Amino acid sequence: MHFSNRRTAGSQLAEMLHKYARQNAVVVAIPRGGVVVGHEIAQQLGLVLDIVLTKKIGAPTNPEFAVGSIDSQGNAILDEQVLQQLGISPEGMEEEITRLQALLEKKYRLLRGDHPIIDIEDKTVILVDDGIATGKTMQAAIRSVRAHGASYVVLAVPVAPEPLVHELNEMVDEVQVLYTPALFASVSQFYDNFEQISDDEVRELLDSPSVV
Repeated sequence: MHFSNRRTAGSQLAEMLHKYARQNAVVVAIPRGGVVVGHEIAQQLGLVLDIVLTKKIGAPTNPEFAVGSIDSQGNAILDEQVLQQLGISPEGMEEEITRLQALLEKKYRLLRGDHPIIDIEDKTVILVDDGIATGKTMQAAIRSVRAHGASYVVLAVPVAPEPLVHELNEMVDEVQVLYTPALFASVSQFYDNFEQISDDEVRELLDSPSVV
């Protein structure tokens, strides 16, 4: 299966998610490519669209080694078992958490402008990206929306490796994936057009009306 572009993929996903049309639900997309997919879903279902920004929290001695994640609203989740193994206290991560939060807040303001953060507490969250390769970003996004009170989380992506779908299924309430190929090298291989999405394009999509 190939998708002509992200909008086409979003339109196909919207058909699978039709039961959520104009319900107590929010589409939350992972920038940048996920916003194109999410915008199409939000338009077709008559829902509002927001974004989730996360970053991994790296170990002090090895920034590439993740010991947790943080979102743009300052919600930090640390793997206490890993910290214990490394001999690091949660308090020892406070400076890095503060630094990452500032970076994410700046990025969020850049993309969302003066738009208020959409309250997802006690709502269904349809969590969207243009595909899943490693699952790390999606895992952090799931933890973020859970931490902010989502009552029901639907993972909706056009394409993802089948083993990852099974793994992520344990973290959410529902999974909607259009294609789970046996051979998976990268998300881009399943799109005819997988052009890079700019910050300006993301802002334009977030500024446009969600309801058709």
